[in-house]
Amino acid sequence: MRHPNADLLAAHLDALGRGDVATAMSFYSEDVAFHYPGRNPLSGDYQGKDQVLALMGRVMELTSGSFRPEVHDILASDNHVAALVTVRAERDGTPVEWTSVDLFHVRNDKLSEHWVHEVDQDVVDQFWSSGQSSRP
Repeated sequence: MRHPNADLLAAHLDALGRGDVATAMSFYSEDVAFHYPGRNPLSGDYQGKDQVLALMGRVMELTSGSFRPEVHDILASDNHVAALVTVRAERDGTPVEWTSVDLFHVRNDKLSEHWVHEVDQDVVDQFWSSGQSSRP
């Protein structure tokens, strides 16, 4: 039997993997804090569902909807849940793949804080920095 927080994150990532941003957003708390690392136009802290939704929309726009996380494993406790992920996306005809660890705080059965830890931040920064883009 899997921990309920593992099921919560699996449902969130499944929706994101289908490109269903609206459903993916439903698993976040209203006051979610999202921390995206690096030195690229998307890097920074996003507060609340509106800002996170704008970020997700920008990610899907920049990748023409090709952004897809593939989950290798989910680790969960009563307060946190983490996913080991390979991301695949394409931008301007250039495919990319990177691995990350996504760590979440869970409060009241919602994902209330999200930290992304990229294994190769340089690859991610280069991908998001190509072309014209800016923080949503």
